[in-house]
Amino acid sequence: MKLFLIMLFLLCFPYNSDAEFFERINENIISIRAEGMGHAGVALHWGNASGVLSNPALISFQRGISYNYINRGTSSFFYKSYSDIIMSWNGIGFYFAKHPFGAKGNELEVHSSSGIRSIKYNKESAGISGNMVDLLDRFTNIPLDYIDEYLEVSVGSTRTSVLRTGSNEYNDKYSEYNYGLHILLTPINTIDKSSVNIMGGYRMNLAYGKSKLTDYLSDSQSQHNYYNSGWSLYSETGLPRVVSSIFENRLSWLSDSLTPFFAFGYSSQYSGGNFRWGSGWELSIANSIHFRQGSYDVNETRRYNTSGIGLSFDIGDCFGVKWDKATVPFVTGEDIILEGWSIWVNAVELFN
Repeated sequence: MKLFLIMLFLLCFPYNSDAEFFERINENIISIRAEGMGHAGVALHWGNASGVLSNPALISFQRGISYNYINRGTSSFFYKSYSDIIMSWNGIGFYFAKHPFGAKGNELEVHSSSGIRSIKYNKESAGISGNMVDLLDRFTNIPLDYIDEYLEVSVGSTRTSVLRTGSNEYNDKYSEYNYGLHILLTPINTIDKSSVNIMGGYRMNLAYGKSKLTDYLSDSQSQHNYYNSGWSLYSETGLPRVVSSIFENRLSWLSDSLTPFFAFGYSSQYSGGNFRWGSGWELSIANSIHFRQGSYDVNETRRYNTSGIGLSFDIGDCFGVKWDKATVPFVTGEDIILEGWSIWVNAVELFN
């Protein structure tokens, strides 16, 4: 209950400067999908590993076991590589970066625009998330079958140990705690009935997300808080009947792999301090090709545009692989090219 109340009552705490903002925004990577959509990941619930680091409540939205790798190495002022492992099943998810499964964690090097400051970060993280409606439905006698079709309420938390090295003021070790809340509504869903729908059915989701990241600096026991909140809209169509009928008797997995046939998502994120607002959209075709655009504001006077593209291939609910790329402006005026890939396997579905 205490964790739930913390996540419901989050207040804004300002960033001190543009430099601190860019350090924060690049230190805490969200995902390449979110970066291409204006860094708006706090309510970005669709697609594996979309906004987990922005909102840990999204850990339980992943499918099966996934491995995600991101590399940022095209900027003279910035280098980053990252990998993690996420395991999710029946409404509960676990997140690991660096330990215990050998995922690389978060390695980052940032140089200031003046070239004076160079900072290196090394992180290892662990986290847990649960869909409270789903878990109550599965493990209690509360009848929530009907509600579960239309409402998901997830909470999550991660703990990260950070080793920061550079100049004397940045030689330290500290911890980060991230708490998240995510509410997902599905007012319309006819895709499950697509066999009798000539257009393949339609689904729409509305979501709200909120998170609080707290740094505890070990040297001075000081505390910094960073808050994010936002909402998203996602809609998709199933495979048209004329197409799905081709795979009805054989290659039914391919029909599932091409669903949703068309999808459009919009995500936004608001933060206190200099970084006020970020938003972006994604258009997906045949669940395989993804186009993204977005932007974010700094100090409500400077606006930066982002873009991205992705390719993915899923075999039903059993296995999937994807590649993503995004272009994000840096404080120096130089664009950073972000690339990464992920693979996921749902062993339960695979052997059914």
